[in-house]
Amino acid sequence: METKERLTFDQLPDVVASLAQEISSLKQELSVLTDHCMALQAQPQPAEDGNQILTTAEACKVLKCSRHTLYRWVADGLIPCMKNGGKLTFFKDEIIRWHSASRKNKGETRAERQERYEAMARRSGLRYL
Repeated sequence: METKERLTFDQLPDVVASLAQEISSLKQELSVLTDHCMALQAQPQPAEDGNQILTTAEACKVLKCSRHTLYRWVADGLIPCMKNGGKLTFFKDEIIRWHSASRKNKGETRAERQERYEAMARRSGLRYL
C-alpha cells in the first residue's frame, strides 16, 4: 500500500489491517518457497561434471539387483565405486556403462573381466575397492 499523503489517526486501523494481510500473504509465499527448496535439496545432486552420484540403494534400483549382489561385486572389484566417509557411492553413467559392457562380454572369465575393469580404471584414474 503506497500513499503519498500523511496518514491520520483514523486511518491507522485500516492501514494496519492491510499490512497484516500483506504479511500473512508473504508468509504463505515464503512457506511454499521453503517447501520447494527442501524438495530440491532432497533430490540426488549431480556431480560437478553433470554425472549423478548414487547411493547403494539407488545403484541397486538402477542395476535391478540385491544389496548382497552389489556388495559382492564391490568386494570382487568388478564394479566401479568410491567410498565417501565410509559409504559406497557410484556414478550412474559408470555403472550403466559397466552393466552394458558386462552383458556384451559373456564369454570372459571373472579374472579376465576384472583385469579389463582394472585397466579401464587405470586409464580413467579411478580406483577400484
